[in-house]
Amino acid sequence: MATVLRRPAEERGQGDDPRDHCLAPDTPKQFDPVKVRTALREYAFNYKRRTNPEVPIPHEVRVILEWVQRNTLSMAAWE
Repeated sequence: MATVLRRPAEERGQGDDPRDHCLAPDTPKQFDPVKVRTALREYAFNYKRRTNPEVPIPHEVRVILEWVQRNTLSMAAWE
């Protein structure tokens, strides 16, 4: 089971801990949630598919993944 990284509710809200926002501070309202999950599963988390030069990433998926990259914390925030 994964460890929960969020602080207790009474300690949150100070704006000093990036974990208070989980992975993204905003939800992608401009994208269908199913399409976001699909883009992450089929491309972001799939190295072979993401790096296959013969089959480029579709434009719609690329737009979603670029949004995710801009709006999520880097791994350095978790150290």
